[in-house]
Amino acid sequence: MTLQDYKESFLNYITAEKGLSVNTIQSYGRDLDRYLKHLELKGFQSPEEVTRQVIAGFLADLEKCGYAPNSLARQVASVRSFHKFLLRDGLSAVNPAQHLDTPRTPRMLPDVLSVQQVERLLDVVGSSTAIDLRDKAILELLYASGLRVSELISLEVSDVDLQAGLVRCLGKGSKERIVPVGSKAIASLKKYLAHGRHRLDKKSLQFSLFLNTRGSKLTRQGVWKILKKYVGFNFPEQFI
Repeated sequence: MTLQDYKESFLNYITAEKGLSVNTIQSYGRDLDRYLKHLELKGFQSPEEVTRQVIAGFLADLEKCGYAPNSLARQVASVRSFHKFLLRDGLSAVNPAQHLDTPRTPRMLPDVLSVQQVERLLDVVGSSTAIDLRDKAILELLYASGLRVSELISLEVSDVDLQAGLVRCLGKGSKERIVPVGSKAIASLKKYLAHGRHRLDKKSLQFSLFLNTRGSKLTRQGVWKILKKYVGFNFPEQFI
């Protein structure tokens, strides 16, 4: 078998058994074409001749050519899957990519809103529907208190003291803390509790402060969607 034959066997496998999309399969094909071309230039004719050092040299060459960490990480994943398949199907007795390190990919920081932008954002949120009142209360509370989203979605109605302007939440390590909240956030919470929440609490069985349209506890992803809806620019889900 030639190196290209091994590649075709792998692509046939992921096409027939993995149910991957056409774009994903094509991406694997491009990554492996790049990898196998390197092996051919180095004189290799079989995957069993390849060592971990050979693959590391290939990745180092890509890095010298200016490949970004994300592209290198994808290349590593493709090479690792390729050799794992060859070993599993008895087409190779070794897997030189088994302990291959994946390049670290940088975390891109989200854009930061200025105070003026936050104030304009809060003014944009309506007040005519239960969803409007909920979203305004969420945004005001996040802005005023500095709560983490995980803390926000865990709040129950009894955790909010509207008169004292305090919110009780569980932070990291399940440690309880009391957070003071500004007057604007308290006003939004009052409106939500008086005119919005009961319209979302369809089964009257939910103690959570913030509910979704089905009457269930709002999730982290649900808050992310709310932020995306109003912020209107890149706000990665992993940063909430």
